[in-house]
Amino acid sequence: MPASFAAHVAGVAAFFHRPESTFGFALIAASLACWTAVIYLAIRVTLDAALFDMLAEDPDRGPGRLDFFLASARLRQEVTDTRPIEDRIQGAVGLWKKLLLATGLQLATLAAAVLLQL
Repeated sequence: MPASFAAHVAGVAAFFHRPESTFGFALIAASLACWTAVIYLAIRVTLDAALFDMLAEDPDRGPGRLDFFLASARLRQEVTDTRPIEDRIQGAVGLWKKLLLATGLQLATLAAAVLLQL
């Protein structure tokens, strides 16, 4: 995933950047906070990809197995009926968009901290 890779590079770079102002430290802290969000969201997006693979392998029993896994992992509340595939796709795309947003915010805050030093 290029987005999460870029976020990891920026997160590591944030550790090596030593800002001189309080605002610079706040930007670095914001960048590192975004990095934690990126890590969480990247894990969720990767998990969604694996779960959609499970759905593709077994379209009849897959949704039930998927809901059981999500409920047991506490990623979703337990439900008695299965969700339509369209809802699942919208949820996965929503997580992916949040990942892109968090990555963009992380890179922007780190860039602002670096530019503040110039």
